[in-house]
Amino acid sequence: MEIGKLIILWFLGKISTNMGKLASRVLVLNRYWQVVNISTARRAFCLLFVGAAKAVINNGEGFKTLGFEEWVDYSLRNLDGEDTVATVRWILRIPRVIILSHYAGYPSLTVRLTRKNVYKRDNYTCQYCGKKFSPEFLNIDHIIPRYRGGKTTWENVVCSCLWCNLKKGGKTLKEAGMKLLKKPRAPLRLSIHQDEVVEFAHPSWKYFIDVSQWKVKVGEEDAWN
Repeated sequence: MEIGKLIILWFLGKISTNMGKLASRVLVLNRYWQVVNISTARRAFCLLFVGAAKAVINNGEGFKTLGFEEWVDYSLRNLDGEDTVATVRWILRIPRVIILSHYAGYPSLTVRLTRKNVYKRDNYTCQYCGKKFSPEFLNIDHIIPRYRGGKTTWENVVCSCLWCNLKKGGKTLKEAGMKLLKKPRAPLRLSIHQDEVVEFAHPSWKYFIDVSQWKVKVGEEDAWN
């Protein structure tokens, strides 16, 4: 077995009694400070320990990165109310954000425009009456009707219930006397697809990610029809 793997196994053994806390979510950034993943505290500690990542903190004047030894020292000086894990040798704070030392990749942001993805973006909620429906009672409405030059783009299509869709027909919003709940826009695809991601989001993540952009899970299950 490689010496690196042996070191990691040794380190994990030192903190194996903190299994619950080791499942805590940690935001992962690439070396350009872009969000690329959500990891567990267990893996984050391993990355810090082998030097593959650094912890990120906000010291009030800006962001600072800390290597493992620096994180150990920081943990000892800042234990107020924060979740910690204990080893034979250290008491460590759980890092909430880490930055990878070398990885520069970034997941694709492109989300395919499909009927199902529009429903997901709008949370299966009619963008006119504000009511939530199951898919069989929903349709796609073009804000600017197609026969008037409206295109099938993320900014021109919304989720609409059958009744509001019938009411609006081929009219403009002004002609129909209707208003949108919110301005439609293209959703972002991140490498974060866990349904529970919002539930476990830490306040410190707000500096790196716009939570409103990834509250819904989107995919490419169906083609536009």
